Amino acid sequence: MNEMPIVSVIVLSYNQQDFIDECLNSVLNQNFPSLEIIVGDDNSTDKTVEMINGHINKNIASIKLITHPENVGITTNFNDCLKYCRGRYIFLLGGDDVFLPGKLSSQVDFMEKNPDIAISYHDVEVFLSETNELLYFYNVKHKPFEGDASTLIRNGTYCCGCSVAIKNINVPNCDARIKYSSDWLWYIEILKANLGTSIGKMPGVYSRYRRHSGNITSSLSANPLVGLHEVETTLNIIENKYPEEKCSVMRARAERLFAYFLKSLVTKNFYLAIKLLSRAMTESIFAPWYFLRRIIGLGV
Repeated sequence: MNEMPIVSVIVLSYNQQDFIDECLNSVLNQNFPSLEIIVGDDNSTDKTVEMINGHINKNIASIKLITHPENVGITTNFNDCLKYCRGRYIFLLGGDDVFLPGKLSSQVDFMEKNPDIAISYHDVEVFLSETNELLYFYNVKHKPFEGDASTLIRNGTYCCGCSVAIKNINVPNCDARIKYSSDWLWYIEILKANLGTSIGKMPGVYSRYRRHSGNITSSLSANPLVGLHEVETTLNIIENKYPEEKCSVMRARAERLFAYFLKSLVTKNFYLAIKLLSRAMTESIFAPWYFLRRIIGLGV
């Protein structure tokens, strides 16, 4: 490309003093000519903010720090950052995750050459923080899909957050009713606001996702009912706001209820398992089939 457009990178941080330097350096070392970094810190109580200010004082790149006097949660923290994004494309990064070399230029090039794609993503290395051991590639465990809003509704968030880039056109805020996993609905609403656009997967591996005890995903795994509540809230919002997606919502709800039925069996919560299985089969007798199709990568 003759001229690289400006990009915005949103970095969300909370008590990540052990990781934030590596995170920010992985963005700064991209050598991307037109870059702004918006860091939203959710009232860290360790040295995270002090370390972020150290990067700002070096004036290496345009870094804007947004702090909060109290813990506001991921969704509000993200929305506060979003309003400052001036870039043609918005990239997402957790304060404990890492961009690999060439990510920004490769992903911008991909989206410039595919103007119908409003959301792009790629595969990600998932690694163990304590040992740096590669655990798996994200899209081996979470089967990748491409398509429109209906595809996202039926198959959930199959792209790792630190792999995502958004075209900054008609981008809404994340819905504050969803406290932790608001990205799924956000992606869907982006595609709904830009009809005719799609989510597309680019080749290559350009980010690393860190697994440690402080991950939100670890917290949701430990409290599956929280995850189930957020899934159901998301699907209820979609059903009410986009009645044309009723069929996709039905299939997604049946598949997710069946998935949480299996999780309840594993944790030996048999009373909940029976309730979830009954609800899944009431939603659709094909619930097990939808679950199986998604697991093997055929889509719901």
